[in-house]
Amino acid sequence: MCGIHDHEFQRPLHQLDVQPVCEYYQIPFLLGQRLFEAMTDWETPELATFVLLCEALRRYYDSDFGVNQDFGPWIPLSAISLDEEFVRYRTPAMKVFHDAFIAFNMSERNRNLVNQELTQEGVALMTLHSCGIVIIPLAKVEAFLNSRIHKVRNYLRSRANSIGTPLVLVDSFAAIPVAVDMGESEFNSYRRAWEILTSLPDQELPSFDAESLEFLQAQHVSNSVAV
Repeated sequence: MCGIHDHEFQRPLHQLDVQPVCEYYQIPFLLGQRLFEAMTDWETPELATFVLLCEALRRYYDSDFGVNQDFGPWIPLSAISLDEEFVRYRTPAMKVFHDAFIAFNMSERNRNLVNQELTQEGVALMTLHSCGIVIIPLAKVEAFLNSRIHKVRNYLRSRANSIGTPLVLVDSFAAIPVAVDMGESEFNSYRRAWEILTSLPDQELPSFDAESLEFLQAQHVSNSVAV
């Protein structure tokens, strides 16, 4: 299991979350509903995942591309110091969205379904190493993947991750003592996303499909017998 339930805002995405999130970000409800259906098709994503996706879309519609200005809005899930120490910083909000999206990112089927819906908007949801999400116009996907900014960002962030540079938890972005690879647009993404996430009421858990568990139990029994 990729996630650990360790914060009060960790809960599944619910149908009743779609309207208030779409209203907050001024995203068409029908688009939000299609994304919800793609994300929850045989998947139980966290609410924070849907919120962060809508934040990225809003920035795309507003042409608020931030430090990724030539391609599309990037939302990093940690901040990396711009020196050879490559210290990683994370605020409480970053940790919530990091854990939620990393878990969802492991579901290739649902990411593909989301991108099928985003294709109708002329964009694609893409990810970066260690780690972040970005919304890219379809016409720029190949150029982005081969761009120096993408390669350099992947290189430096994967290096920080692989050599195990310190991960420092800070109370706010203002508490980070050094320059990092984020700008005002990226900081503002977290201010907005945290505001809507923490304002939403709890919802009942999605209904449980008992047949799924029975199917898996039957598979386990048949495999055990075969061994």
